Amino acid sequence: MRRPVAVDGSASAPKVRLPSFGVQVLIGLGLGVGLGFWARSLGEASALAEALQTVGSIFVQLLRALVPPLVFTAIVASIAALKDLQNARGWSRRPCSGSRLPR
Repeated sequence: MRRPVAVDGSASAPKVRLPSFGVQVLIGLGLGVGLGFWARSLGEASALAEALQTVGSIFVQLLRALVPPLVFTAIVASIAALKDLQNARGWSRRPCSGSRLPR
């Protein structure tokens, strides 16, 4: 059987089909819960418990470091997306289309 050849002439490896992202997340969640229960049953002095503690604390520190710049970027991008400030200010005074509110 001949291997497929890419456009550039190199032999390409057969593609492996992975499950969907949601399934991968659920598998990871299940593995994490299973490892957590297993580490707890081994005791807090086990190497697995210490490794999970270290990985967990690094993950939380990374989240704390990444969230403020993401929020700031989202706010700046939202403000930059306003094309006409006068038009945006006028929207707050007008009722939504189709509403029966008195003026």
